[in-house]
Amino acid sequence: MGGVLIDRRIPLDAVADENTRAERLERISLDANQVLDVEKIANGTFSPLIGFLGERDYRSVCDEVRLADGTPWSIPVILQVPKGLADELSPGQELFLWNTPEDKPCGLMELSQVFTIDLEDQAEKVYGTKERAHPGVNRMMEGGPCCLAGPVRLLERSESLIPADYDQDPSEVRAAIAERGWKTITGFQTRNLGHKAHEHLQKIGMELTDGLLIHPLIGWKKKGDMMPDVILEGYELLIEHYYPKDRVMLSGLTTAMRYAGPREALFHAIIRKNFGCTHFIVGRDHAGVGG
Repeated sequence: MGGVLIDRRIPLDAVADENTRAERLERISLDANQVLDVEKIANGTFSPLIGFLGERDYRSVCDEVRLADGTPWSIPVILQVPKGLADELSPGQELFLWNTPEDKPCGLMELSQVFTIDLEDQAEKVYGTKERAHPGVNRMMEGGPCCLAGPVRLLERSESLIPADYDQDPSEVRAAIAERGWKTITGFQTRNLGHKAHEHLQKIGMELTDGLLIHPLIGWKKKGDMMPDVILEGYELLIEHYYPKDRVMLSGLTTAMRYAGPREALFHAIIRKNFGCTHFIVGRDHAGVGG
């Protein structure tokens, strides 16, 4: 259920040797959101991606909402770096990806391509606006036009943004679904605390399928969106005192919001398919700035 999952995590018994070897490689400094992208590629959340997009896939995603091979994909997952750094690198190099906020290793990357993007073109096609007031556009613009492409492998995870019990990767959620015997599963994306409209949609999901995966997004979000502990504690109470416990799962998705509207709705659906869902709820103004 959900298709083949990518796994680009370096085995634990090989991590120490790979870290030692990586010390001789060019180090690339990543911010917290880029670290989460590496992790989500590596654990299969972003399947079928095995690394950051190259120019051909990037342009296909922006123009056709598909990877170059025709696979539906709606959000460019790219690694933006400063121009001075991009100018020093050459395809064929292996790079040491460094988790800068936590000052520790993140992963390794086989550099296949260095390319530039048209920031305004991507903003218009992906976000529907070039306005810097849009949080997704502003974050993308700040990254600059230079991108690195290539497969990645994960060395070390970052410190979890949520309790470990809720920070589950796709294979773990799939296993939990199988243990429950569910054949059909509704995925519910949220970035805020549940309310009456969410309750209505979630109940419909339970009416139509065997189980409901409540899957709040925990990561970079715009000012005004709710904190992770508030979201999770709210849903814990709802499940404990209201929903049938044998019909509902609660897990977190640690990745950044893009606020890309319909494109991100499709992105969220693809992700939930990777987690084992057969159905997905698209809400009002899904992944919109005002939602």
